[in-house]
Amino acid sequence: RQAIIKTLPNNDPWNIDKLINTLLRLEPTEAERAKARQAIIKTLAAESYRIPNLLHKLLTLDPNNEEQAETRQAIITALPHADTGEEIHYLINALSKLEPTNTEQAKARHTIITALPHADTEEIHYLINALSKLEPTNTEQAKARHTIITALPNNGPWNIDKLINTLLRLEPTEAERAKARQAIIKTLPNNDPSNIDKLINTLLRLEPTNTERTKARQTVLTVLSEAGPVTFYILVRLLRRLTSVNDWLAALGIESA
Repeated sequence: RQAIIKTLPNNDPWNIDKLINTLLRLEPTEAERAKARQAIIKTLAAESYRIPNLLHKLLTLDPNNEEQAETRQAIITALPHADTGEEIHYLINALSKLEPTNTEQAKARHTIITALPHADTEEIHYLINALSKLEPTNTEQAKARHTIITALPNNGPWNIDKLINTLLRLEPTEAERAKARQAIIKTLPNNDPSNIDKLINTLLRLEPTNTERTKARQTVLTVLSEAGPVTFYILVRLLRRLTSVNDWLAALGIESA
């Protein structure tokens, strides 16, 4: 056991996982566990990208309150230096397993909110997932929603759909929904028929007004002549979804009951 503990501080983080597994099979004493925990905590600070895996090993060694606080501090210190939203997401997952204090959660949320305006669509998804684990305030949620809505005009149909998925998780206000709908409607005329299907399905999830539905229908009618057989069928089906029952029957020359 002593031989393993002596090698821990000088070992590559990728090897620590195996070494701790071996140590645990040898039934280490509490003093030996403490030394192993300290070796892991020191590695956490130096190798932040390995925090999620190393934390798993640390928890198998039953860290005390002070050691958990050290680990939380290492994670919070690493957050601003994370290269991607995905990395922040994994760090927050690790932090949430250690019951962070309100102050620690606030620091972590600040890092996420600061990173959001510079994130691409995929990173926004990861960052919002991370933020949701930290009990964000109403103000922080509003900032996150603003970032998402601002990003909509600069994205294509598939990314817009992802952004709206993320937005809806944050319970947007009606005013925010309206801004998101307007952003989608403005992009409709600039897209080919095959993409309009995706955009309108996304729009419908935001409960468009009658006026917005009319604008969307106008776009669909404009591109019908350019559509191939399969896309034509899809667009006609969209027209039905964008039209009230009475108006649809009237367009078909059928009187409603």
